[in-house]
Amino acid sequence: MKKKLILIKNAIFLILILSIYAPFGFSNNEVALNLDTDNLGKWGYINTKGDFAIPLQYDSAGVFSQGLAPVKPKGSKYWGYINTKGEMVIKPRFLDARNFSEGLAAVMLPDSYGKYAYINPKGQVKIKPIYYYPSLFSEGLAAVRIGSKWGYMNKTGRIVINPRFDAARKFQNEMAPVKIGDKWGYIDYGGQLIINTQFDVFFDYSDDLSVVKVGEKYGYIDLSSQIAIKPRFEEANRFVNGLAAVKYEGKWGFINRQGKMIIEPLFDGTLYFSDGLAPVTMWGVFLQY
Repeated sequence: MKKKLILIKNAIFLILILSIYAPFGFSNNEVALNLDTDNLGKWGYINTKGDFAIPLQYDSAGVFSQGLAPVKPKGSKYWGYINTKGEMVIKPRFLDARNFSEGLAAVMLPDSYGKYAYINPKGQVKIKPIYYYPSLFSEGLAAVRIGSKWGYMNKTGRIVINPRFDAARKFQNEMAPVKIGDKWGYIDYGGQLIINTQFDVFFDYSDDLSVVKVGEKYGYIDLSSQIAIKPRFEEANRFVNGLAAVKYEGKWGFINRQGKMIIEPLFDGTLYFSDGLAPVTMWGVFLQY
């Protein structure tokens, strides 16, 4: 039987639907979600089985890293950080908050006039607000934009690669993609080009796979640039720990490295798994039958 989706936004209607279908049970192709319908449209976290580990409750949420995730509590204008149990461990006091990476996370303080500081997992400021465009630390460096150009700073906030690039990404395997004009190349820790700027795009490999777009669909290529997962998705994110979020028929789910759908596409938004959890949002409850 062909699967159908019912969007349920009304709590009373949800109870009615469940009361009709419950006596007959649910088959392997059917899903019943235990959700508080008052929090539809909010963010929560699922585990790698697709079950909710932290219920929908936040106005916005980021990815877990080093056991912490940035969240914006319901009705609050400030961001804080929770642990994997959903406990608030850094109280909401930031106008914006980013993921932790190598022990530091970029945050916007209320009096920083749009500039970002970096805090440690205790919430202590380690790099004072200096730059407007934050990025994650990787291999001890983070890309920063000064004026219209990008360079790199170290963990003290000192510029170690002068801003001269039109775009810059994080270091991986001792090199980082940078853009000069309309072409991409790669630099080393000293800021020297080790692969000349010659590429129209750069491939962001993760788990040895990179997202590519062919026509109007997204898929994945391997390290030899061969198609590993056929382009059939409306959107696709990078692989992290063997899973990648993909958008299929208007909803987000997760595939494995073989392209098999591991967590069915039921969500209206997500990012990626880290520390065994992924942030998700749902604008309605979906029953498959």
